[in-house]
Amino acid sequence: MAHSSVGIKRKAHIDPETWQEMQEQDVEDQEQELLEWRVLAADLMAEKRELLDMLAESQAVVQDLLRKTAAYADLVHNLKQDLQEVQDVLAGMPAFQDKQDAQDQRDQGARVYSLSALVQDKQEAEDQQAKVSGVSPAFQEKQEAEDQQARVSRVSAALLANHTPSILDDQQDAQCLISWSLGYEGFPETARS
Repeated sequence: MAHSSVGIKRKAHIDPETWQEMQEQDVEDQEQELLEWRVLAADLMAEKRELLDMLAESQAVVQDLLRKTAAYADLVHNLKQDLQEVQDVLAGMPAFQDKQDAQDQRDQGARVYSLSALVQDKQEAEDQQAKVSGVSPAFQEKQEAEDQQARVSRVSAALLANHTPSILDDQQDAQCLISWSLGYEGFPETARS
């Protein structure tokens, strides 16, 4: 259009041949510009198609992931149901019940063993106490016998020291002497030393 405007203003000063050339050049420039715009538009359309293709692929990937997620959730749910069914079946099987009973028996045996150990400890303590109780009277009797023998020896020594042969007569029964000496009173202090 600029060429045309200039050409119109200078129409009187330009010969027709030059004017024709200018008109043709102007048309060529416009056609070239239009061609460039068409190429640019084609490039933009190609990029748009590429973006649309990428968007479609992304949507397809998302849909595939959603399907896989749903399938995985169903699989987990089914596995839980199968596991529960297996547990129910095992609970009703004799072998499983026997295993559970055996475990219960082992637990009960452990408790019985603990109680038996306590009872045994108590019994051993009672036996030890009985032994001590049995030894004490025997020890006491032995001690009393030794004390009596010591008293007889002291009485005999006292009688000899006081010259009482009649009491120490050979015909006198030794048991009487022991009995008398056990009840001895009134002898001098030497007899009690």
